[in-house]
Amino acid sequence: MRYPNHDLCRNTILAIAKELKFESDSEVPVFLYRYMRKDDFGNPKSAFLICSFWLVQALSRIGELELAKTVMEKIMKSANELGLFAEHYLPNEQLQCGNFPQAYSHVGQINAAFAISPPWDQVL
Repeated sequence: MRYPNHDLCRNTILAIAKELKFESDSEVPVFLYRYMRKDDFGNPKSAFLICSFWLVQALSRIGELELAKTVMEKIMKSANELGLFAEHYLPNEQLQCGNFPQAYSHVGQINAAFAISPPWDQVL
């Protein structure tokens, strides 16, 4: 994330997001597949939530803070009534699936929240 060529890094992040974005997403990619290849379960059918949180982190690191915040707000709407996340999410059905609750997704959420938050010295 600290590559010297900012344009290359930015273009790579945006290309990956475009390639892996869930088909129902609008212009702004929010929910991402982990990969697109067929595996033992067939073609991927659900978004892998930590990928969305990683996208928030990546966008904030390349200076796309407002876009990162927009993505984060949309991801947060996929949490259940207790604010918990599963491993996978079906955006069209608004259904969490896979391992639940998933620590991996929550670690991603925490890291993404720190990425879009102001530095401590600005809020304390």
